[in-house]
Amino acid sequence: MPPLGKQFTPAEKLIESQSCSGRGACGFVLTNYFHVVFTLPHELNPLALTSRRPVLDLLFEASSQTLLEVAADPKRLGAEIGFLSILHTWSSNLLPHYHIHCVVPGGGLSADHQRWIPTSHPMFLLPVPVLRTVFRKKFLAGLCH
Repeated sequence: MPPLGKQFTPAEKLIESQSCSGRGACGFVLTNYFHVVFTLPHELNPLALTSRRPVLDLLFEASSQTLLEVAADPKRLGAEIGFLSILHTWSSNLLPHYHIHCVVPGGGLSADHQRWIPTSHPMFLLPVPVLRTVFRKKFLAGLCH
């Protein structure tokens, strides 16, 4: 029979043991989160339908590298960010519509990982035109290889 008291899953044990060091917030950063979407142009849907794995791998790679590169730029955020990416392959009308949804915290870690760098504005993560340009270049370069 397990001992009485609070029971933790292995993940909860890790979080409990590593994050609560008397800092009040247990090591978690309270911040805004942003929703960023990277979409494959509809003209490339036939390619994605015939070469599904390589095209979708490239979509993940280009979108993640875009976020990391633009966020690390000192002219932008100047931080190392983390994010969660989710692939959607169909639109609500069940037609092919390949896109990746990314959930990105409103800031990131400094280069030495010692401090949190928040976004300069609570409603703005990174410039969309810059994300668009970098993503397009990375995706097209990947298609050419």
